[in-house]
Amino acid sequence: MSKIHILSVGLLALALMLTGCEAYSMKNGQVPGDMPVTKPGQAPGGPSMPAPHQPPVWPGNPDTQTRINTTPQPPHPPQPSRVAPPPVAGFPWPGGKGDTTGWQVYKDGAYNFQILYPPHLETRILEKAELAKFRPQAQAGMIFFNQGSSLGVITPPNFSIRIYEIGEGTSVEKWLEAHGLYLPDSGWTIEEYQSTHFSGYRVNSSLFMAPGWFIYATQGEYLYQLTPLGVEAETMLTTFEFMP
Repeated sequence: MSKIHILSVGLLALALMLTGCEAYSMKNGQVPGDMPVTKPGQAPGGPSMPAPHQPPVWPGNPDTQTRINTTPQPPHPPQPSRVAPPPVAGFPWPGGKGDTTGWQVYKDGAYNFQILYPPHLETRILEKAELAKFRPQAQAGMIFFNQGSSLGVITPPNFSIRIYEIGEGTSVEKWLEAHGLYLPDSGWTIEEYQSTHFSGYRVNSSLFMAPGWFIYATQGEYLYQLTPLGVEAETMLTTFEFMP
């Protein structure tokens, strides 16, 4: 065999050996002429391992990335808007008295008293048949109410006055208790009351929702029950006075 033939056979055998090595390397995940390729989650030269959990990040500059908080956050309940109620015109008033400019004067010469009332209220003297329904029966009475309103249980008058004859020198507290207008056993209370023009008593009742209290004043042999209902009526109360 010539030297040339021997050299050709050797080169062929070397080429076959190199081809087998390259095929073996590619089966193990290598690219010829490059570094071994490592799949995600696989240790170099070892079995596959689970990839560690990485929380997502905001897109942007990697140097200033902020991680997203993936913990569910409770919803924020809507905050109620706190709106202050509109103030009542002229309230509070100095000394508890409102503006009575333009009010009319009601005078009663028979029972010797007077009171101011706003012009949009009407007055009415109670008839004997109406007075007979009260217990105790009143000697006289009058009411002040809004024009056009239907009086009754649902719409009580703005201000009412009832006059009882009790005799001079009678204890107001004992008379009220004897006639069912003051019930201490039912939680009612009585206290002295000082108005702008008179002194009297205030009876507080837990059985009546509105107004829940009554004012009593005496002059001579008569007892006057004054019942205001509302802020405007309480201003009327401050104008009640006995005439000389």
